[in-house]
Amino acid sequence: MNTLKEVLRLKYLGRLSNRKVQLFGLTSKSAVSNYITAFKKSKLTIDEALSMEDDALSYTTMRGDSLFLDMTKEL
Repeated sequence: MNTLKEVLRLKYLGRLSNRKVQLFGLTSKSAVSNYITAFKKSKLTIDEALSMEDDALSYTTMRGDSLFLDMTKEL
């Protein structure tokens, strides 16, 4: 599972704060915040997001975002 999906899973299914998600060591607190903001802008549901292929999810949530290129390198 990629970082974006894992952050979404912990945030929405695990009901954790951004700081607690960051403590899992996946990424920084600011990156967690950026992922969540991009996800909210995408208008996807959590179920839709988690069922998507990793590349499709990254593109759908991050297109137009300056972090997109950096995040896809991370995946």
